[in-house]
Amino acid sequence: MILSIIDGISLRLDEYFGDDYKIYLEAVEQGVRTPCFFVKHEETMRKKLIGERYLARYKFDINYFPKNDKHEMLSHAELLEDCLGLIELPDGDLVRGRGMRFSIKDGILHFYVEYVMILMAVGVKDFMGSMDYRIF
Repeated sequence: MILSIIDGISLRLDEYFGDDYKIYLEAVEQGVRTPCFFVKHEETMRKKLIGERYLARYKFDINYFPKNDKHEMLSHAELLEDCLGLIELPDGDLVRGRGMRFSIKDGILHFYVEYVMILMAVGVKDFMGSMDYRIF
């Protein structure tokens, strides 16, 4: 599921900002082209609900490296709220972003977003096999 959300975030960023912005999914040691985004998964929490259902929370830190200055980061923070408020997963499901907030540290915009969903465990269930009976 995490990879599906990362794909959804990446596709939405590309759709919203276009080809002028590079999107990285892994750490790059050198040759980073700005402006760019780094999509980083921060944390996952799963809580068992009734039956085979789970409440899942996926937290992400979207880093934005600007081409120019702090003003650019502030305007992009507001754009990211619109952009990542609703993403489409590769299977077509829509997921709403929650708890969005941002901070600027060391010249990098950190945009935090959380995606919450209820998942159903899929697996083979052992149902009762056959039963023989006689009526008297």
